[in-house]
Amino acid sequence: MTNDYSLLSILNVLMSWKKTIILTVVAVGLISAVFSLMQPNYYKAETVFYPASPTLADPTQLGYNNAPMYVYGGSDDLDRLFSIVTSERMITYLIRKFDLYKHYDQDSTTREGQFKMKELFKGNYKAIKSKYGALILSVEDKNPELAADIANEARTRTEAIAQQFVKNTQLKSLESYRKNVEEQLKIMAILEDSIRLLKSKHNLIEANYQQRVFSDELIQAIASKSEAASRAQYFSKYESKKDSTIKYKAFESGYASKIVVLQSKIAEFNNHISHLLAVEQAYSRASDQSSIVREKERLLKTAYDSPFTAIHLVDEAIVPEHKSRPKRSLIILLSMLISFVASVTGVLMIHSYRQRLA
Repeated sequence: MTNDYSLLSILNVLMSWKKTIILTVVAVGLISAVFSLMQPNYYKAETVFYPASPTLADPTQLGYNNAPMYVYGGSDDLDRLFSIVTSERMITYLIRKFDLYKHYDQDSTTREGQFKMKELFKGNYKAIKSKYGALILSVEDKNPELAADIANEARTRTEAIAQQFVKNTQLKSLESYRKNVEEQLKIMAILEDSIRLLKSKHNLIEANYQQRVFSDELIQAIASKSEAASRAQYFSKYESKKDSTIKYKAFESGYASKIVVLQSKIAEFNNHISHLLAVEQAYSRASDQSSIVREKERLLKTAYDSPFTAIHLVDEAIVPEHKSRPKRSLIILLSMLISFVASVTGVLMIHSYRQRLA
């Protein structure tokens, strides 16, 4: 016996089984129609938004800065929003916010019920990144108003969390700046005490003035010594002027002693004044640094107290008017097509089996 697998023979086999095939396809179509009609309608609400650039919360943007300011965030900012939207923290918040345990008829007191609740909700809660760099957040539910409310609340909560991340970072920086300012003030207080002590102990008033006074006295003493020496030398030529010679030699000796004292005072003064100038310079640097840190603290405090956006809203979720699923006609057609293919395959297999037995 030979097996004929021509197209004509296959058509003949199928025609002999056509009633069975048609009845099977119709029966499956009716069953799928009944099944699809029993399924509840789901409505999808979508909200679309872009990430905002973190530079909008940068305190340096409040001052004089030539750095470019970006309005829209990049791929990293989009990933950050996506992580927030799809986080377990967000899922738990939305479930509690809208009392979804009751809505989904799940037990909130058991771990199994909590796990099942989250899995059911995740099946209706989707977030995708579009090719244009936007985030599309969609929620499906049997209640269209609830779907829109959940989508909008998720977006609002996402922005609040993103803002809080930035605010927490700013607060830590602000505390660091405040500690820095406190340290600078302590250093300045110590330096100020040192300046006051040096001036009081060594009778230091004003460096340039006192240096000029000492220089003038030294120059005058040197000149007076030279003049006394010249007079003493002149009078020493005359025996009758012996008293004058002694007097001017005494003047010369006195001025010489004065010069030594002045030079000692100047050396001591220069030593103390250099120390004072070093402390004053350190105080000036600490004061400048404190001013810079205070300005940064002021800008950061202004930025911390000022509101900023973390997202740019494109579309708010509105109450959907048309169901998103189930696609009943598609379900019926696919079921009938699958049943037709399965019926044809089954018929051919039965025919082939019977031929082998014959």
